[in-house]
Amino acid sequence: MGPGMKKAHIRTIRRPRQKRARQTVEAILEAVTRILKRHGAGAVTTNRIAETAGVSIGSLYQYFRDRRAILLALRDRHVAEMAGLVERALLASAGGDLEETLRGLLEAMVEAHARDHELYTLLLLELPQDAAGDDGLDQRLGQALRLALAAHGAEMDEARDVERLVFVLRALLESLAHAVALRRPPGVSRQAALDEAARVLRSYVGSYARRPRRRTVRRAATPSSTQSSPRAKTASNGGWVASRMTRSRAGKRPVASNRRR
Repeated sequence: MGPGMKKAHIRTIRRPRQKRARQTVEAILEAVTRILKRHGAGAVTTNRIAETAGVSIGSLYQYFRDRRAILLALRDRHVAEMAGLVERALLASAGGDLEETLRGLLEAMVEAHARDHELYTLLLLELPQDAAGDDGLDQRLGQALRLALAAHGAEMDEARDVERLVFVLRALLESLAHAVALRRPPGVSRQAALDEAARVLRSYVGSYARRPRRRTVRRAATPSSTQSSPRAKTASNGGWVASRMTRSRAGKRPVASNRRR
């Protein structure tokens, strides 16, 4: 846990109050990560955890009911670390534009997932999202996005729906961070994947960017537009003459011929 990081509330049967008890709980949690890296997820059992942590199985059950309870405590700690990284990324990008803020949040989430990717993969498999898993992180990430959108409101279209943007951006950040950290193809570097993921965020936010209003400029009348050309005058006069002749012919009476028959 980094400096200044808020400590997670660990789910235990008996809350560790003394320093030695807290060290025991921490040793149990750290043992899971060591087992994962050395032996894989199949070796994560309560007996192996107690042995690796250097505590008796009885001491383990004083604090954790079962293996699942240990995993829940690890997820709580992971969520607390993620929340701390998100908050720091938000503060670090306070002077930049919205795209820089989203990029900072994405990089922080990727870093948190990639730090102990074996553990995070195990948590995703063992503790599905519908078990009230990441509610705390969702709330903090949503609040961070609301703050970012409020700070950069001048860059956004006035017709935007903030909660809709928060919903989509949060889903994009979570899915893209998981993909970059955990499901990246062998031929794609982490930096390249980050750049492409940031492009997705930039494209979505850009669709809501404020567009400058177009000003209608009236063109000044030119001599060519105000003065008729001779040909136009001729055509106009010709039409007028033809019209007069038509009316004149219609009103003429027939004249008797002067020839003698």
